[in-house]
Amino acid sequence: YFINPQSPIVVKLMQMNEDNYTLELTYRNKKNPVLQYRNRHAKLLMLISVLMNMIIIPVCHFMKVRQIKKPNDFLLEIFDRLLLIDPDVDIYSKLIETATSSVHQSETKNKDIFEKQDIRGLNATIHAQNSVANILINIIPKYKYSENIINLNFRSILNNTGSNEAPLSRNTKCKTLLIAGTSFILLHYNVIIYAWMVMGRW
Repeated sequence: YFINPQSPIVVKLMQMNEDNYTLELTYRNKKNPVLQYRNRHAKLLMLISVLMNMIIIPVCHFMKVRQIKKPNDFLLEIFDRLLLIDPDVDIYSKLIETATSSVHQSETKNKDIFEKQDIRGLNATIHAQNSVANILINIIPKYKYSENIINLNFRSILNNTGSNEAPLSRNTKCKTLLIAGTSFILLHYNVIIYAWMVMGRW
């Protein structure tokens, strides 16, 4: 119901998202156009963020009740479906290309560090994939209409590339997502009320 772009709730959320979107992306990069985002990309990412926050609580409850052994994989499988909400924009490929470009730039500047990553079975491609997975699970659900969400993604990729921290545990990950969902509702109370007014009957 939440991944069908024709469903009434998604159609009305699209309208809500359009009305509350305030970014005006003007960044241009002729040397590396992959890093160039347009408003349609940011609007789609913001819509996905809203949808994620609407399903995070029941999804985490489901994982707890069913004792899902690999929560990250389960979350990514669900979130991947949300990325297909707009068939005209391959937003996952956009994120992968962005992460790959940024990781390769970091690899060029820090060759000695990246050469040592082979021992851990890591390379630029794996770093890029991990960066995108981190964006999907930890960054997108925390988007705010008042922030430049594209900059958040770039900062996350840079931090993830240079970070040696251990991944979050299953319980910590779920708590993080629940906090993100609750924070979204509290920070966007007026937006939620607006959504209810626009939606009328679900």
